[in-house]
Amino acid sequence: MALYPSGELKELLAASSAVLADGLTDAEVEQIEHRFGFRFGPDHRELVTTCLPLGEGWPDWRDGSHSELQSRLDWPVDCPMFSIEHGDVWPPSWGARPSEATEAALIGRERLRMVQVLVPLFSHRFLP
Repeated sequence: MALYPSGELKELLAASSAVLADGLTDAEVEQIEHRFGFRFGPDHRELVTTCLPLGEGWPDWRDGSHSELQSRLDWPVDCPMFSIEHGDVWPPSWGARPSEATEAALIGRERLRMVQVLVPLFSHRFLP
Protein backbone atom coordinates (compact mmCIF):
# COMPACT_ATOMS: atom_id res chain seq x y z
CA MET A 1 0.00 0.00 0.00
CA ALA A 2 1.42 3.37 -0.98
CA LEU A 3 2.38 5.76 1.79
CA TYR A 4 1.25 8.71 -0.34
CA PRO A 5 -0.59 8.82 -3.63
CA SER A 6 2.09 9.58 -6.23
CA GLY A 7 0.62 13.03 -6.97
CA GLU A 8 0.68 13.99 -3.29
CA LEU A 9 4.24 12.73 -2.90
CA LYS A 10 5.37 14.82 -5.88
CA GLU A 11 3.57 17.88 -4.47
CA LEU A 12 5.33 17.51 -1.13
CA LEU A 13 8.73 17.20 -2.79
CA ALA A 14 8.02 20.02 -5.24
CA ALA A 15 7.58 22.32 -2.23
CA SER A 16 11.20 21.56 -1.28
CA SER A 17 14.28 22.66 -3.17
CA ALA A 18 14.53 19.27 -4.91
CA VAL A 19 14.42 18.93 -8.66
CA LEU A 20 12.15 16.01 -9.52
CA ALA A 21 13.34 13.65 -12.23
CA ASP A 22 11.41 10.67 -13.56
CA GLY A 23 11.31 7.84 -11.04
CA LEU A 24 13.66 4.90 -11.36
CA THR A 25 12.43 1.88 -13.25
CA ASP A 26 12.24 -1.49 -11.51
CA ALA A 27 15.27 -2.56 -13.56
CA GLU A 28 17.25 0.50 -12.38
CA VAL A 29 16.31 -0.19 -8.75
CA GLU A 30 17.41 -3.83 -9.06
CA GLN A 31 20.69 -2.78 -10.71
CA ILE A 32 21.42 -0.28 -7.89
CA GLU A 33 20.56 -2.82 -5.20
CA HIS A 34 22.80 -5.44 -6.82
CA ARG A 35 25.66 -2.98 -7.45
CA PHE A 36 25.77 -1.68 -3.87
CA GLY A 37 24.56 -4.77 -1.97
CA PHE A 38 21.43 -3.47 -0.27
CA ARG A 39 17.67 -3.37 -0.81
CA PHE A 40 15.59 -0.21 -0.68
CA GLY A 41 12.94 -0.39 2.03
CA PRO A 42 9.34 -0.32 0.75
CA ASP A 43 8.78 3.41 1.44
CA HIS A 44 12.15 4.38 0.01
CA ARG A 45 11.54 2.29 -3.10
CA GLU A 46 8.14 3.93 -3.50
CA LEU A 47 9.79 7.33 -3.37
CA VAL A 48 12.55 6.64 -5.92
CA THR A 49 10.20 4.91 -8.36
CA THR A 50 7.57 7.67 -8.13
CA CYS A 51 10.07 10.44 -8.73
CA LEU A 52 13.80 10.87 -8.18
CA PRO A 53 14.56 13.96 -6.08
CA LEU A 54 17.81 15.58 -7.15
CA GLY A 55 19.85 18.54 -6.04
CA GLU A 56 21.92 19.44 -3.01
CA GLY A 57 21.71 16.72 -0.39
CA TRP A 58 19.90 14.13 -2.53
CA PRO A 59 21.79 11.05 -3.78
CA ASP A 60 21.61 10.74 -7.54
CA TRP A 61 20.85 7.05 -7.84
CA ARG A 62 20.60 7.23 -11.62
CA ASP A 63 23.64 9.26 -12.71
CA GLY A 64 25.75 9.74 -9.56
CA SER A 65 29.29 8.43 -9.58
CA HIS A 66 29.87 5.02 -8.05
CA SER A 67 32.47 6.41 -5.64
CA GLU A 68 30.20 9.23 -4.41
CA LEU A 69 27.27 6.89 -3.82
CA GLN A 70 29.51 4.32 -2.12
CA SER A 71 30.95 7.06 0.09
CA ARG A 72 27.44 8.03 1.17
CA LEU A 73 26.62 4.39 1.93
CA ASP A 74 29.86 4.06 3.95
CA TRP A 75 29.28 7.24 5.98
CA PRO A 76 27.28 5.64 8.86
CA VAL A 77 30.20 3.25 9.43
CA ASP A 78 33.02 5.72 8.72
CA CYS A 79 31.61 8.49 10.91
CA PRO A 80 32.09 6.86 14.34
CA MET A 81 35.49 5.37 13.45
CA PHE A 82 37.53 8.29 14.85
CA SER A 83 35.85 7.85 18.23
CA ILE A 84 36.33 4.08 18.11
CA GLU A 85 40.02 4.38 17.20
CA HIS A 86 40.75 6.94 19.93
CA GLY A 87 38.88 5.19 22.71
CA ASP A 88 35.86 7.46 23.12
CA VAL A 89 33.46 4.75 21.92
CA TRP A 90 33.70 1.04 22.69
CA PRO A 91 30.49 -0.83 23.54
CA PRO A 92 30.91 -3.40 26.33
CA SER A 93 29.26 -6.02 24.10
CA TRP A 94 32.40 -5.92 21.91
CA GLY A 95 34.55 -7.30 24.72
CA ALA A 96 37.84 -5.83 25.92
CA ARG A 97 39.12 -2.92 23.83
CA PRO A 98 42.47 -3.69 22.17
CA SER A 99 45.32 -1.41 23.23
CA GLU A 100 46.35 -0.78 19.61
CA ALA A 101 44.19 1.83 17.87
CA THR A 102 44.56 0.10 14.49
CA GLU A 103 43.34 -3.21 15.91
CA ALA A 104 40.44 -1.44 17.64
CA ALA A 105 39.57 0.21 14.32
CA LEU A 106 39.56 -3.13 12.49
CA ILE A 107 37.28 -4.71 15.07
CA GLY A 108 35.04 -1.62 15.21
CA ARG A 109 34.68 -1.49 11.43
CA GLU A 110 33.90 -5.22 11.32
CA ARG A 111 31.25 -4.87 14.04
CA LEU A 112 29.64 -1.83 12.42
CA ARG A 113 29.49 -3.58 9.05
CA MET A 114 27.41 -6.33 10.69
CA VAL A 115 24.66 -3.81 11.47
CA GLN A 116 21.83 -3.32 8.97
CA VAL A 117 22.83 -1.14 6.03
CA LEU A 118 21.58 2.43 6.22
CA VAL A 119 20.70 3.85 2.81
CA PRO A 120 21.05 7.60 2.24
CA LEU A 121 17.77 9.41 1.79
CA PHE A 122 18.73 13.08 2.02
CA SER A 123 21.85 14.74 3.39
CA HIS A 124 22.74 12.89 6.63
CA ARG A 125 19.36 11.18 6.89
CA PHE A 126 19.20 7.47 6.22
CA LEU A 127 16.66 4.65 6.05
CA PRO A 128 17.32 0.99 6.93
